[in-house]
Amino acid sequence: MDQVLTIFRRHTNECMGRHGGKDPGRKYRRCLCPIHAEGHLGGVMYRKALDTTSWTRAQDVVREKEARGTWDDPSAKKQVTIAEAVTTFVRSLTASSSGKANSTTRKIRSILLGVNPEWAIQTQRQVDEGLLDFSRNTGLTTVDQLTVPVLSEYAAGWTCGPKHRSKRVQLLRRFFRYSIAAGWLATNPALSLEHPNGRATKVQPKQPFDAQHLPQEGPEWKAIVEQVMEAIQPNPAGYYFWSGQSAITTATDNWRRRFEQVFKQAGIEGGHPHRFRDTFAVDLLLRGVPIDQVSALLGHSSVKITEQYYLPFVAARRRQIADSLRRAWANGTTAE
Repeated sequence: MDQVLTIFRRHTNECMGRHGGKDPGRKYRRCLCPIHAEGHLGGVMYRKALDTTSWTRAQDVVREKEARGTWDDPSAKKQVTIAEAVTTFVRSLTASSSGKANSTTRKIRSILLGVNPEWAIQTQRQVDEGLLDFSRNTGLTTVDQLTVPVLSEYAAGWTCGPKHRSKRVQLLRRFFRYSIAAGWLATNPALSLEHPNGRATKVQPKQPFDAQHLPQEGPEWKAIVEQVMEAIQPNPAGYYFWSGQSAITTATDNWRRRFEQVFKQAGIEGGHPHRFRDTFAVDLLLRGVPIDQVSALLGHSSVKITEQYYLPFVAARRRQIADSLRRAWANGTTAE
């Protein structure tokens, strides 16, 4: 069988868009779309990318392979494709039943493989492409092609806010740390991706529900709560609001949508289920409950996390600020 390879371009959606939505053809040379080759070598049929956008370079690579009679050079180091690296990394993630682990895995899949297509159709948010799709659209095929400039270009296209951007950078660094450990790369190109302006994400102040949004305290209200909790029975899995079978994120999303409808009907602007948690914490702090005890009730891993989010509501802190203001006014002088 003849050992002949034919080269051709595989045009990206962006390239076809510049040609009125039509494919300019396999032999079109006036673009930088990735070049592929197909044909037989050693009795084996190949159809693979050549890792170049130069037509001249592609011709040289094909001639070299045809002269050798094999696609891969036995003496050369095997190049790992981006698709192989991403697939291997995602599979390596340890399956866990905890909601945090499932959430992290979902975010990793989103940044590398892109979001679930069905969700992308339903949501009104602007969805960013995953690293794998970005690589395909830019003609990149191997992990070593993911250089600092390439990742900078990828990150420049994100439409998310600073907080999500920071999280994405962390996940990319994790992927490339794995790539280094696997021997695919020598350095971590994601270390060059910094947070916008080099500053940490500003923590937004908590917004507990106002007194007008909550029922008045008293024996009657407490009795109602107790009766409701007694009426609700846990399911066989031991959970009140989760079946124990579906993903935790699915259950939380379902309840979040239900609460959104309740807030809408009640006319509460900015209503969100997490504000119940904030209201619970702020109420305890304003009553003088020590912040370390509140931190334990919230399930925070450190008191510093609680201080970061709820320090403005700590009763001792509020008294300290008030006393400082009184001393400043008492010792103030009039400018001449």
